[in-house]
Amino acid sequence: MSISTVDETRRTEEAARGLVDAFQSGDIERLLTYYPDGDFTYVDMWEPDTVLRTHGELATWMEEFGSVFDMSTGGLELVSMTVQGTRAVVEIKLKGKYVGEGAPSGGLEMEILSCVVYAHIDDDGLVHEERVYAEPVESQIARALGGK
Repeated sequence: MSISTVDETRRTEEAARGLVDAFQSGDIERLLTYYPDGDFTYVDMWEPDTVLRTHGELATWMEEFGSVFDMSTGGLELVSMTVQGTRAVVEIKLKGKYVGEGAPSGGLEMEILSCVVYAHIDDDGLVHEERVYAEPVESQIARALGGK
C-alpha cells in the first residue's frame, strides 16, 4: 500500500471539483474531458447492471438524465468532500424538477442527495472508476406526492 502525497491529494481534489462544476453546468463535452474514452468504469447504483465505459455511453446517460430532471430551477450543491490520494468521496445535493414518467404537469420539485465515489483519479485528473449512490427516484417521487 502506498502513502498518498499532498500533491496527489490536491490533484484529485481539483479534478473532483472540476467534475462537480462540469456536471452542474450541464456541459457534457466538458464533463467527458475528465474520463479516458474506453478506459473508465461508471456505475450509477440506480441502475447497477448498467456499466458505462465510453464517452458515447456517458453522454447518452447524461442526456437522458437531463431529459427527466431539470436542474435549471435549483442546481447542484456540494455538501461535502473527502479526498485521500487518488480517491474522493463527494456528497452532492441536486435540486430541480423531476419531469419524467409519473411526474405531475409542470414537474415535481425535489432534491436528490447523492454520494459519488471516485475510486481512482489519475495524475492527469482523469477518472478511471466512479460509482454514484442515491435514493431511488421512485421513492422520492412517492414521498413528494404524499406517500411514504
